[in-house]
Amino acid sequence: MKSTLLFLALLFLTSATQAQDSRLLKGFGVYLNLSAITPTLLDDVKKAGFDTIRLGISWPTVEKTKGVYTWDQYDTAIAQIKKKGFNLVLSLEHSNRLYAEVIQAPENLFGLKNTEAAPTTNEAQAAFTIFAREAVKRYNAKGMIWSIWNEPDTDIFWPPEPDVDAYIQLFEKTCRSIKVAVPQAIVAGSELAKLPKSLRRHTRFITAFIRSPAFDCLDALSVHPYQDGDWPPENSAAAYKSLRTILDQEAPHHKKNVPILSTEWGYSTTWATPEQHAAYALRAHILNRLHDVPVSIWYEWKSQGHDPQNPEDQFGFLDANGPKKSLGLLLAATSPLKNVILERQLPTPDESIMAVLLRDKNGQHSVLAWDITRKIKDKQEIILIDNHKTIPVRLSAMPQLIPVATPNPKIYSH
Repeated sequence: MKSTLLFLALLFLTSATQAQDSRLLKGFGVYLNLSAITPTLLDDVKKAGFDTIRLGISWPTVEKTKGVYTWDQYDTAIAQIKKKGFNLVLSLEHSNRLYAEVIQAPENLFGLKNTEAAPTTNEAQAAFTIFAREAVKRYNAKGMIWSIWNEPDTDIFWPPEPDVDAYIQLFEKTCRSIKVAVPQAIVAGSELAKLPKSLRRHTRFITAFIRSPAFDCLDALSVHPYQDGDWPPENSAAAYKSLRTILDQEAPHHKKNVPILSTEWGYSTTWATPEQHAAYALRAHILNRLHDVPVSIWYEWKSQGHDPQNPEDQFGFLDANGPKKSLGLLLAATSPLKNVILERQLPTPDESIMAVLLRDKNGQHSVLAWDITRKIKDKQEIILIDNHKTIPVRLSAMPQLIPVATPNPKIYSH
């Protein structure tokens, strides 16, 4: 825990006190699409409780002619984000047809017929390394994390099929080049599409990556803890334990406690109800904090697609018609939580109930409690005993804030 708090302090804080490190919403982030970024949108993002933004820097957008880099769009967006005081996770991603063969796209690649092959050749990897190094030299600042590629363990983002050896080569070349040019840069990988427990191929991929020399270069291990459909965020707890076991078994001694970052996680509103969508965003972040994961990036602020029936088009809190109901629910949930401290998880009488103890700047305590049941038919009722006072509480998917007089409340089933 101390190493993770130190990492957070060095990365994000101007005054590195443990109290600031422990703010509940510290590291609560969201993915933004480049074209959507405006000062007004950034104000709305901050109102929702987010303090970190993930933005992809697309190689083919920057380098459209070999050796010529055009940064105008990113200059504007990153300057606006920094002016508003956000931390940044910048993902260096996408293949470039200047250096890669155009191939038939995988069937699930967003309806595209053709795409660029992943950078597996020496020329392509050398060109990507230069692009990445130039991006870091141009933009690196306090409060930034750089991730190399996006979900290389999937054929969607590493076509025609995942190749862990090729990704290891690309990561090591790029990471070491960045570290030579900008030694203070914070570099993360592997942007795994799912946590190891989900599928065996993800376990093989991350194990090979951790065993490789590339792993020695990174500062943080980045993963995407997606669940299947509307399975709740708490379902990831076992997978985080599996990942920590792999690190303990396979990582070199000085890297066994490397920070884990959740750099993408979300739910489509074709799967989740508005209450679930908002609740899962907050609960995913709390789960990450409880598992020493200091950064949680929610995917995404505004949906990029337009088909209301297509799950891939409906991950955002907004769509083409404006804010979804889930955004209002999130605003209501995060508003009273913006400056509270997360003290600890509380014991509960049932695995379907989760609760944490919070403390505000005046030292007043409260309990945040919720029901993690996937399909809630009847709201559970708990009894909270606080300073000999009995408080009945009906729980739902959305975390409920209950003021208490002491730091040792007890929770019982009704």
